[in-house]
Amino acid sequence: MPTLFTLGDIARALGIDKDRVRYIIESRQIEPVGRAAHFRLFDEDGRNAVSAAEKAMTAQREAVAP
Repeated sequence: MPTLFTLGDIARALGIDKDRVRYIIESRQIEPVGRAAHFRLFDEDGRNAVSAAEKAMTAQREAVAP
């Protein structure tokens, strides 16, 4: 059985705010693999997609910052 992650699990693992994770998931249309009550559950691919998107957003912001 694969390991599943909530939005909060992903935020803690990446060391970023839950709101940033939520924004990435919604803006990049990363779909959960399931639900448990009101929690969206993501697999390793989903967590990796959030991580890659966050790194790309950070790099882009740093490239634009004076």
